[in-house]
Amino acid sequence: MKKGWIYKKFADCIDKIPKQQQIKSKDYKSSGMYPIVSQEKELISGYWDDDSYLFKHKKPVVVFGDHTKEIKYIDFDFVVGADGTQILSPKGDIDSKFFYYSLKATHIRTLGYARHFKLLKEKTFGIPSLSEQQRIVARLDAAFAHIDELKANAEKQLNEARALFQKCLAKAMEPKEGWTTKALKDIVDDNCPISYGIVQQGDHVEGGVPVVRPVDLNTKYVRREGLKCTEDTISNAYKRTILRGDEILLSVRGTTGVLALASSELSDCNVNRGVVPLYFKENIDKDFLYYEMLSPDLQSVFAEKTTGSTLKQINIKSLRLIELNYPSLQEQQRIVARLDSLSENIKELEEVNRKIISECDALKQAMLRKVFE
Repeated sequence: MKKGWIYKKFADCIDKIPKQQQIKSKDYKSSGMYPIVSQEKELISGYWDDDSYLFKHKKPVVVFGDHTKEIKYIDFDFVVGADGTQILSPKGDIDSKFFYYSLKATHIRTLGYARHFKLLKEKTFGIPSLSEQQRIVARLDAAFAHIDELKANAEKQLNEARALFQKCLAKAMEPKEGWTTKALKDIVDDNCPISYGIVQQGDHVEGGVPVVRPVDLNTKYVRREGLKCTEDTISNAYKRTILRGDEILLSVRGTTGVLALASSELSDCNVNRGVVPLYFKENIDKDFLYYEMLSPDLQSVFAEKTTGSTLKQINIKSLRLIELNYPSLQEQQRIVARLDSLSENIKELEEVNRKIISECDALKQAMLRKVFE
């Protein structure tokens, strides 16, 4: 306990706020007169035009996400978002910003998507004099503003690095004189026609044949570790989609257009119905086509070919007719070498900036612990 601080139960720190009219998330507007504040991560979740829903603040309040544990400091009039948005109005002897920081420093265990407000009721909060609260707030505001600036710069550089790679990728894949244009069906290996995988969702068992799913396409190279398995009999029954470990894997269900390369350790594995393995003829460098399919132009084509509302997918007939452009094998390999080098440089820059972003968040928590613990 800190000397001179008074410790109060959560209920003794806040004034009760009458239940407000709430807007369901499906009804949020993208623009309007009044901002909607909810339990979602973003400060503003949407907008509303009916002022009868407006919560008019007499002083700043704190919003707590009952399901999400998100904590927001709100110093403007707003409309209350979907169920789970709790408005906390600190009592007169408690500075609202101080209480916000105090909540941010409070560990609240996670209950999944269950309600967490009940856990706040178990907490006790240290409250110094009002002048000391304001001094602490001023110190934290200044420090956090500097940290936020560092984090914003890192996020900007991260986005710029990704945008730079996309720009270079688009430039590298612009068709030039002498390039060949063919439908995808005409450049795949004649012995391996384009085909869906055969493993249905829910067929996975312990042991057996490892199977690649769309969710596994989260790195450039898919490896064996972490793959779920299906029955051994699938190897003989469905030879057309047994992997060799040197193909492009393309997601055609759910989030379509996601790509990865199969590592050599995937030899004898298989794919489920959301993934199409692509094997190419000898004059096609698969790394070149991997990059071409990642390019903005081809990603737009994948989006155009995607149909369905509940289950989004690209049908095989449409996929087979997608056109690709490519130069000679030697030029393909030169382009791949340049893009590989750029990709590595971008990854290094991304790692540096992700580390800065992570350290900024950790520094804030460390400062809060120092003040409030």
